[in-house]
Amino acid sequence: MPPLRSLLPALALLLGLAPAAAEEVPATGGTFGGAGLIEMPNARTRPDGTLEFGASLRRDRRFWHLHFQALPFLDATFRVAERLDGFTGTRFTTDRSFDIRLRLVEESDWTPALAIGLRDFIGTGIYGGEYVVASRRFGAFDLTVGLGWGRLGTGRDIENPLIRLSDRFATRPRNVGQGGLLSPGFFRGPNAAIFGGVEWTLPPLPTPWGEVQGLRGKLEWSGDALRDERFGSGMALVHSRFSTNTFPSWELAHPYRVICHNGE
Repeated sequence: MPPLRSLLPALALLLGLAPAAAEEVPATGGTFGGAGLIEMPNARTRPDGTLEFGASLRRDRRFWHLHFQALPFLDATFRVAERLDGFTGTRFTTDRSFDIRLRLVEESDWTPALAIGLRDFIGTGIYGGEYVVASRRFGAFDLTVGLGWGRLGTGRDIENPLIRLSDRFATRPRNVGQGGLLSPGFFRGPNAAIFGGVEWTLPPLPTPWGEVQGLRGKLEWSGDALRDERFGSGMALVHSRFSTNTFPSWELAHPYRVICHNGE
């Protein structure tokens, strides 16, 4: 578990020990909707009043999201997720969630953009997480570093720094129900995780039909341990089949199984 001081070089870089001109480059979207890296958020925003619809598709999960830049410093996302049913493995189940992000500081020559956000704060909480994130542009490169809690803190890089303020931040209630209620336990849990990344604005790409501009390349370090959110039970009944001439033991079953049975 790396110490918190390991963040200092990245923070120093973002703060900009030497002045650098902030550039107005349009933000690009992430898979969760709104501006972001790939799956991790950043401190960027869309132009004021932007309303957009998008989708991100992969083999076992599909996101459909509606994003609204309500104010220059405030944006919200409504998302419907279609997830592969972990109990049947053959059909999809749906999950609805809301995100909100507030930009606290706008990027300047001396300071990075700084934002705080809540992900899936009204819903089942399967994707629930909170974050503080800073983004800083250096020419063609936009660097981001942040600290995440909840789902964004499952990487467990460091102890939750808020525990130093109060012991109540050490535990995080988890109740995956039908959704529609305000999720409890913001910024709580025993651990937090560092996330970050870089977005590169590629130079114009020559083609036989003319130059292609505006292409981006992204690389991120995720704070999400990518746990399987499809399975919500803490108990499982499993029938393990192995030869009856061996003595039954936990070592012969998978470590996550709670009950095992030796039989033909």
